[in-house]
Amino acid sequence: VRRRSLEALGTSSRPELPALIEAAYHQDDPEWVVSALFAMGRSGDTRWSKQILSKLNHPNQSIRTEAMQAAAELGLQAARPALLDQLEDEEDPLVRHEIIWALSQIGGAGVRERLEELADAADAEADDEETEFLEEALDNLAFTEDSSLFDMFDFEADDET
Repeated sequence: VRRRSLEALGTSSRPELPALIEAAYHQDDPEWVVSALFAMGRSGDTRWSKQILSKLNHPNQSIRTEAMQAAAELGLQAARPALLDQLEDEEDPLVRHEIIWALSQIGGAGVRERLEELADAADAEADDEETEFLEEALDNLAFTEDSSLFDMFDFEADDET
């Protein structure tokens, strides 16, 4: 219950929250680290970039996967090279899907090309489920790349009075 509470508070701007997340992150219990990473990703605060990036290659799969998701939530461009490297070596299909989806949320150089290569390979192998997943990831990437949709939310003070 305490871990889930921390996760739920991840979106909060309460001043005591960063200390709670930091304390959970430094616990020996991997489940607490996972909850801290979850809260970091939901915080919308890139102050956690260093902690998240440091867990992308963690030996514990749950920690590594949550770090991927947190990096994706925050759009951490610095995570892209590590995720692209992991994509080459990962054999677990569930972890590969986590990497692919994180890349589709982060975007950037080389991501579209790599996802298209994977989609072509899946299509050539007649792997319909994989092809469908990769098409969804490419659609998500297109949404990520089309940041111009959100320019309407960029407000500047009107100097004319």
